[in-house]
Amino acid sequence: MHNGKKVVFVSGANRGIGLEFARQLSEVGYVVIGGYRDPEKSQDLLTLSETLSDFNVFRGDATYEEDIKRLSQYIRDHFKKLDVVINNAGINLKYESTIDDVDPDDIMENFRVNIIGPFLVGKYLRPLMSSGNGSKIINITSQMGSIQMSNGGSLPYRLSKAALNMLTRNQSLAYRDFGIITVGLHPGWVRTEMGGPKAPLDPAETVSMMLGVIENLTPEDSGAFLTYDGRVLPY
Repeated sequence: MHNGKKVVFVSGANRGIGLEFARQLSEVGYVVIGGYRDPEKSQDLLTLSETLSDFNVFRGDATYEEDIKRLSQYIRDHFKKLDVVINNAGINLKYESTIDDVDPDDIMENFRVNIIGPFLVGKYLRPLMSSGNGSKIINITSQMGSIQMSNGGSLPYRLSKAALNMLTRNQSLAYRDFGIITVGLHPGWVRTEMGGPKAPLDPAETVSMMLGVIENLTPEDSGAFLTYDGRVLPY
């Protein structure tokens, strides 16, 4: 039982930013459901689920419709509701390729993970979210998806994140009548497996700031493209 606590689902919670989201949300009193795919790559997440109360894990692939349907039923059966979704799972394949070297399959795989996952999660988990109760869908995007700010490179990732920004905008329009706030959030350049060791931000630091932004979102913010510290980015 969740005993009145807010319930959050975090995709890609096995490492990096997703794991830190799950950890910090648990610390501030949320019931956490952390999504993961591969147990061998998710030991830190699985350990947290054994040591923290109200910390749950769900094995599945956010890009597979049947897995998200199972997730929806799992949340309905165990928690009856969902307050916050953080679509964090993402990839950046072949970031080093030039525009003439990119393989179409790499573009499609980036789209599959970075777009189809958030689309399916929104489609099947939205009905669990309480109308008019400040429910929120947070799509972890990137300023690399900004068309106006683009300086080239990492084409598959940039294309997929630009599409995610469009999805965010359309979700915000479709879900506002349900009282759901939907935003895209850029976490900055973070020291993760994707960001690399030279990135200036630590996962704990950026997640703490993003949670501050998330907590203070209002319906007027829905559809916005924001940085980890709340600044507005151009689409």
